[in-house]
Amino acid sequence: MPPPQGPVWNNETHTLFWRGDTVHHFTQEAPFEEAILRAFEKRGWPEYIDASAVFPSPSGGRVGGNTKRRLRDTIGNLNRNVRPCLRFHQERSGAVIRWRGYGITTETVRKKSSLTAKGPKRKRKGKRE
Repeated sequence: MPPPQGPVWNNETHTLFWRGDTVHHFTQEAPFEEAILRAFEKRGWPEYIDASAVFPSPSGGRVGGNTKRRLRDTIGNLNRNVRPCLRFHQERSGAVIRWRGYGITTETVRKKSSLTAKGPKRKRKGKRE
């Protein structure tokens, strides 16, 4: 069976996978971030979802001011945990949440960071004044 085209969210273990690798495991409660991931998983990871499905507006209409700010902050927090493998963002004045996957996996990131890890800083010969 071919691997899934989108990420995989496991709601029971609070773990997000991308191309078979764990991208992020939530160890603390993150209800808003997890709500976005649940909504995408429930719909089979479409290119985008309606933000009101995750953050219903108190007025029942479009995503409002405080809700829009909360959504922006939530997406920022989510991106901090899933980069460089995935990226989420808002579009259409906050009405849509879109995701994008990149060819990189967490294994690639680990290998690359171990290759580029620098040792202790060396002292420079001669100071500039």
